[in-house]
Amino acid sequence: MTALILCIAAFIAATLSGIIGMGGGIVLASAMAVVLPDVSLMPPIHATVQSVSNFTRTLAFLKNVRWEIATRIFISSTLAVIVALQFYNGDKIDWLKPAIGIFILCFLIYRRLKPKVKVKNLNTYLPVGFVAGFFSVWVGASGPFLAPFFFREDLEKEEIISTKAVSQLFIHLVKLVGFVSIGFPFAEHIDLFIYMIPAVIIGTFVGKKCLQYVSPNLFVRIFEVALLSVGSFLVVKPLVEYFS
Repeated sequence: MTALILCIAAFIAATLSGIIGMGGGIVLASAMAVVLPDVSLMPPIHATVQSVSNFTRTLAFLKNVRWEIATRIFISSTLAVIVALQFYNGDKIDWLKPAIGIFILCFLIYRRLKPKVKVKNLNTYLPVGFVAGFFSVWVGASGPFLAPFFFREDLEKEEIISTKAVSQLFIHLVKLVGFVSIGFPFAEHIDLFIYMIPAVIIGTFVGKKCLQYVSPNLFVRIFEVALLSVGSFLVVKPLVEYFS
């Protein structure tokens, strides 16, 4: 039953990411946090499945990748993951998710005040990649933090999806190498991978097919709603858990 639930969640997550380039990682992480018996299993398993999802999405939109952005994120996130793994012990940072949620909501407010966003200096993506890589070791999904920095007037919707996908792929692959180096038993969870990996591959191409029918303006609106939903979820969920 656990594998079936995660298979469905993986398909929905990959389809969502294939349409708007984000949201899938949080959907999958949320489902895993609910059904996995040991939450410490989530980061390595999530990184494995999301690596396949982002790799598939990268292939689907390969010609649209903005490599000058992706390579900067790769360089800094690789260093960040190496540093973060020195402190990783399976615990999660409870305050980090609501902090990311607040960041996203503040960005959306800023966007209302200044609709056009353009990152003039590409080296901005170096510290962005470092922060995303460092904290993704614990949180799993780096997409919500990265997303606002791809919300730019000079990026087409396909470029947003593809460049963000390959950037997250780099982060997840480095994490996987790190988890292998500290001895995580991936082979013991092969049953989950057998279900979830095909699901994310199919979901990616379903999402890409749906994207053909999404206009640039509608894409921006969906992206904004997705950011608002994810940001609100990250802020409200810990509050509900704290007061319940």
